[in-house]
Amino acid sequence: MKLLIAIVSTVLLFVCGAVPRASATLKDEYFGQPKPGPKAEPLTVPVLASRPDHYIRAVTFSPNGNEAYWPVIDTEDNFKRWIVGTWIENGIWTQPRIAAFSDKRYYDDVPCLAPNGHELFFLSGRPSEEGGEINRVRIWRMTREGDSWSAPVPLPEAVTGGFQIHQQISLDREGNLYFGGEGDGGFGSLDIYSSSRIDGKYQPPVNLGPVINGP
Repeated sequence: MKLLIAIVSTVLLFVCGAVPRASATLKDEYFGQPKPGPKAEPLTVPVLASRPDHYIRAVTFSPNGNEAYWPVIDTEDNFKRWIVGTWIENGIWTQPRIAAFSDKRYYDDVPCLAPNGHELFFLSGRPSEEGGEINRVRIWRMTREGDSWSAPVPLPEAVTGGFQIHQQISLDREGNLYFGGEGDGGFGSLDIYSSSRIDGKYQPPVNLGPVINGP
């Protein structure tokens, strides 16, 4: 059930990034829009992507709902992407701006805040060492340090080394990781895998099988 909720949420958030623009503000927790009810409604917020050649997807919120991150994708510049953040101060969202840990050169994408609010994961092609060459896209992890984040660290090669990772990242309350990727033994062009977290360390990922994945 947790995985199903994560998948449905991913689809809804991806669709929300492509809906027509509507008037909205940075006011209150719903960006000036009506509070949600029992029916799913698109979050049409132009402040999240203020230019028509930019679009967004995969918005992630902190557990208390006071912090949000999402990737902005530039369709006019080779689909470069970077991560933008905002948080609530005195009942108003701050003006969204590129996150301190993000860099437009490295195609940073799909951030995911852990359910505990103290970890943030995202995709990036950044080099593993300062000044190094841009690498293939990998999953990077940060931990919260006061009001900021630690330096991003890539997950071990045992977790993501054999994959072309793409699209969404999700975590459950135990810290187990789910992600989309293409690797050996897959059932299609983009399968969902899980990497269990045991004693604080991520294990080699396991394909969720034909019940979830297919051609």
